[in-house]
Amino acid sequence: MTLVSYLPLRIGSIPQIFISVTCFWLLFHLGRGIYQAYFSPLHRVPGPKLWVIIPIIPNIKILLGTIDQDLRQLHRKYGNAVRWSPDHVTFTTSEAWKTIYGHKHGQFPKYNSSEQLEPQSNILFADHANHARIRRGVSHAFSPKALAEQEPLIYEYVDKLVWRLSDVAESRMPTEMGRWFHIASFDIVGDLTFGESLGGLDNNELH
Repeated sequence: MTLVSYLPLRIGSIPQIFISVTCFWLLFHLGRGIYQAYFSPLHRVPGPKLWVIIPIIPNIKILLGTIDQDLRQLHRKYGNAVRWSPDHVTFTTSEAWKTIYGHKHGQFPKYNSSEQLEPQSNILFADHANHARIRRGVSHAFSPKALAEQEPLIYEYVDKLVWRLSDVAESRMPTEMGRWFHIASFDIVGDLTFGESLGGLDNNELH
């Protein structure tokens, strides 16, 4: 067979190869989705099966910015525990919070949701040994005594917030309270972190 007569056969087989690869890809992901929904260790956790079989659905919800509203509706429908993707389960009970995030549950490994160049230096992604080491270094800043020492600073910004809201009340104009709380929170956190205010309450600027 000459090269000229062989090329049409090769070109003609490209669509067939593409269709075969596409069908294999679809069947593979469909089979994996069915396994995740009905046979995986999490299959007994209630939740929308279609979201588990087709995980692009929750990803679209995240991109649209509606995932929080959707999860709220799912919890109303399915209860306190909802499986909303192949490897994600959300809880709305305080017991789950203590089990997952409590420091006394060292046997509960943290989920490495993102790649970290130096996970041993990040308390959010550190393993149990490094987490304990980092926690010892910062825990004194969150002790009852340390928090009580910061009360005068916080009161200062609360008084400033009330003063600014008094001016708004005198104008009898509607205002967005969430914006004012946002400004005050950033001023407080900025002063606690950097030792100086961000000036949001002074300049009525949102950072």
